[in-house]
Amino acid sequence: GTQQMLRTVLSHLNGNRQAQAMLIAEYLSVARRTNSAERMGRGLLLAGELQLSVDDVLPAGQLPTHSPFERERMPDFIAEWFTSSELCVTRLVSDGYIHFEPNEPMARHF
Repeated sequence: GTQQMLRTVLSHLNGNRQAQAMLIAEYLSVARRTNSAERMGRGLLLAGELQLSVDDVLPAGQLPTHSPFERERMPDFIAEWFTSSELCVTRLVSDGYIHFEPNEPMARHF
């Protein structure tokens, strides 16, 4: 399957650590977007077999640096709940990450 194909391509990239790291990073990106712990684990194991570090295959720059709520617009009906005085937590999936954002009353209450 996919795992064997990845191993085959990695073997053809023998000696090109940068290309190997980029391929595994792409595999991990797919694992993250599909929220697959199994794929993420497989990718990290492959990186370890090639003596690549976590920093080689998961650069810190790929991690979100700010809340997606600052850059993505909520649908009107969700924004209405979020800005109300009722306790509310919204969930957003963005770039392979799941974010939970409490509204102001929820944040004050807890």
